[in-house]
Amino acid sequence: MNSLISFLFATLTFATLLLAEEGFNFITIGDWGRTRTAGVPNKQDDVARQMDVWARENNAEFVLTLGDNFYPDGVFSADDEQFETKWRNVYLNPYPSLRVEWKISLGNHDHRVFTGHYQVEFGKTEPLWELPSFNYTFTKTFGDTSVFFVVVDSDSLYWLVNDTLNEQVSWLDETLEQASADWVIVAAHHPVYSSGHHGSDFGMIDDVRPILLKHNVDFYLAGHEHDLQHLNGPPGDSIEYVISGGGGASARPQNEIAVEDLKDMNVTQKMFNSINGFTGIKVKQNSITVEYVDLEGTMFYSFTKYKN
Repeated sequence: MNSLISFLFATLTFATLLLAEEGFNFITIGDWGRTRTAGVPNKQDDVARQMDVWARENNAEFVLTLGDNFYPDGVFSADDEQFETKWRNVYLNPYPSLRVEWKISLGNHDHRVFTGHYQVEFGKTEPLWELPSFNYTFTKTFGDTSVFFVVVDSDSLYWLVNDTLNEQVSWLDETLEQASADWVIVAAHHPVYSSGHHGSDFGMIDDVRPILLKHNVDFYLAGHEHDLQHLNGPPGDSIEYVISGGGGASARPQNEIAVEDLKDMNVTQKMFNSINGFTGIKVKQNSITVEYVDLEGTMFYSFTKYKN
C-alpha cells in the first residue's frame, strides 16, 4: 500500500513538473522591412538568418512584429510587391521555421502616407499575416495558464492618425480591464522609456503608462529605436520594458540626453546595445524569459520575470 501511495505521489509530482515546463516561445522583431539592393549586404538578411536558428532550436510558435514593417513609406496596396521582397523572400521562403503566424503591429513608417490599412487588407488573403485591425488582442493558453496580448497602434495613438487620443486610450483601458489572464503583454511601436535616438516618449509616459500600471501589465514590448534595450521603471513600476528595434534598419548610438532623462525619472537602464538583432521570448507557467540575440547568433543578454 505504501509503495502504491509513493508511486502515485511520484507520478503526481512528475505531472506537476511537466505542467510547469509547458509553455510556448516566440520572436519579436521591430524596424525591419528595408529596401533591398542586389549584391549589397543587408542587416535584415543577417537578422533573419539568426531568427531561423533560434526558431528551430526553440520551436517558435509565432513572430510578433513591433512596427516599421516596410520602409520608407509603408505599402501602397494590398498586393504591393514589398510583401514579397521584404517579407516572404527574406523570412518565409528561405526558412521553413519562420513560416509561422506573424502577428503584426504598425509603426510610423507604415503610416507615413496614411496607407497602414493596406497591411490589414493583405491579412485577409494571407493567413500567416495577422493584423485584423490597427488595435487587436489575442490569447495563448497552455495547461491552466493564459497569456493575454494587446497589440496597440501607437502611431495612431500618438499622432491621432486613426482615432482621437481619448478613444484610443479608452479602448486600451477597457481592453485591459477585461483581462483575466495570468500574464499580460502589451506590444506597440513607440517605447515608453528609452535612451536611444528618440529618447523616452513623454506622451506615452503621461497617457499610456498609467493605464499599464493600473492593470498590472507584465511586459511592454516596443520598437522604433534601432537598437536593443531593457529598462525598469521608477520604484513601484513592475513592468518590464523591452525594446527590440534591431530588425534591419541601421543601428543608432545611445542618446546621452535621453540617458540623463532616464536618471531624472529614476528609470533603470538594465541593458542598451546599439546593434541589429531580435528578442526570443520563452513563456512558462511561472516565468517569462527574454533573450536578446545579435547578428552572430549570440545571446548576449537575457532576463527572467517570475510570477508565483
